[in-house]
Amino acid sequence: MSNILFLDKMQQVIKSYDSNEFIECVQTKEITTNASELMNDTLSVSLPFDETIKDASYIAVNDTKEQEFSLYRILTAKDEDDLLSSEAINFAVDELDNFIIKDIRPKNRSFSYVINQLLSDSGCDWVLGVCEPIKTVSSTFYYTSMREA
Repeated sequence: MSNILFLDKMQQVIKSYDSNEFIECVQTKEITTNASELMNDTLSVSLPFDETIKDASYIAVNDTKEQEFSLYRILTAKDEDDLLSSEAINFAVDELDNFIIKDIRPKNRSFSYVINQLLSDSGCDWVLGVCEPIKTVSSTFYYTSMREA
């Protein structure tokens, strides 16, 4: 069972639902071969129309069994025949498009060094976790998004 939360622009909870209250709730997670996508992680939900959540900006899915929490930014919301349907994209992956790397040109540097340099240059508030790659990186990152890099 999952709890599904609808959140406003400030990521404050508007309303909470149990997954069994939905007509449809499909979460799709796919690692793609398209480097520009990084990961395709979407959420599609439909439930009886509820005025209190029609202007929600985010949906959070809390899988109580797996103890996982995923945050999605709502892309579209439609109200048809007393049914509210929303399409959303994973916020974390989507957020990386907002951080721009100005000019980083590593030459034979460790992967972790380059990632930390990219995070620092872009102003991204993410931090690198466990990273033990053995490859080095030589590349140019010039006015590109963190996601693209």
